Amino acid sequence: MPTFTYGLYPFTWNAAERSHEPPSGASCVLDLRPLSEQAKSSQSSGYGLFAWTSSPPGDLVSLGTGYAPELAIDNSARNELRIKLGLSAAPTGATLADAMADVLGSLADPTGASMAKPIMPTSGGVLELHLEGHSRIWSQQIDAAELLSANPRGKHNRIRDVIRADLDVAESIGGAPLLQKALGAKLLSLGFSRDEVRQGASGKKSQWDRLLSAAVKAKHGASAKPRDPDTIVTESWPTDCADISATPQNNSWTCPGATIKVVSGAAQPTSTSSDKWGVCSTPVSSADHICSVDCASSTGWAGAVSRAANSGITGYVGSRYGTRQILYKFVSGAYTNLSDRTIAGTRWSIRSNGSTQTIATDGANQYAITDTAITGNLKGGVYLYSYTLGLESLDAWSLDDELSSGGASGGGEFIGGSGFF
Repeated sequence: MPTFTYGLYPFTWNAAERSHEPPSGASCVLDLRPLSEQAKSSQSSGYGLFAWTSSPPGDLVSLGTGYAPELAIDNSARNELRIKLGLSAAPTGATLADAMADVLGSLADPTGASMAKPIMPTSGGVLELHLEGHSRIWSQQIDAAELLSANPRGKHNRIRDVIRADLDVAESIGGAPLLQKALGAKLLSLGFSRDEVRQGASGKKSQWDRLLSAAVKAKHGASAKPRDPDTIVTESWPTDCADISATPQNNSWTCPGATIKVVSGAAQPTSTSSDKWGVCSTPVSSADHICSVDCASSTGWAGAVSRAANSGITGYVGSRYGTRQILYKFVSGAYTNLSDRTIAGTRWSIRSNGSTQTIATDGANQYAITDTAITGNLKGGVYLYSYTLGLESLDAWSLDDELSSGGASGGGEFIGGSGFF
């Protein structure tokens, strides 16, 4: 196994690239900052967990040297985590991987106000941690009975708080119909059968009713119930236009910030040196979804957006510049570089599944990263950034909640779950 030096360290603000980035020489990003710090377009406060193979900085808050799933940590390291991250208690995990699962589990903040949100389960009901250069370092099956109990403990209580907030988001976007489908998708991930969901799971109402906020139940009454979910949205850009938000394609689109045009069946930027977002107005049923697009990019960035916010610039972006690929997130317009690699391919996909963000090219998984910031958003989109106008374009876009056939692998873009073990 490789040997790393692990520690807490601030993200570096790169003014030229307008991004929060890992410090020089580091990888292994776990973003532990409050959401307000992630949303700053300037140097932020708070920490990430980073790893170095050589020459770590002298002011690193060191958590040890070794390999995270095997690296035993002592009480001194646990207390450093408690103090630096402002935790209510020190993590108890024996290894660094276990301790970080505590930090992003029972010690996390469901609102993201004081630190990072908790790890959320995948569509298969698995909690997992992926680090850059490490693959998956920790996993645990969610205890659905605990999550749906009257008084869930520890991380299950925090996860349920996030689910409630996410279902509130679904209701705010699409009212009762979208709330029903989003609740159905969540129950499938917690082990309910499709037949149960199709029939409204009335025999288990005392369980799933606990996932709904009081406000949603008061507003919708008996209509606040699960419904069979599935949504696939595609876009081929059939209509040449100067602004996709003004001229509908197969779908209607919004463009927070700057506009996107269509030329000869491909989406292109309208100006240089600014972020171009296009968000499809049709939501899917689940925040666990895959967004894919064919990219042509030589002097700028082009890519797919998952978990796009209903308005504003928030979501995960898998974007290419030639053979350079960056996975990053936008939080209220500010972006953080989560991974930067060289990968060949023409069709780029990002799959958001629980807190796991997986990148694929031409249908083959490349890598996965854990990030907990953006959870319940149900829309997808496209991203463009051009240094020289007109050389970036996007075609054959699709958004799929991967529930149309009742499985977790959907239309074949991804290989068996996350594909990383």
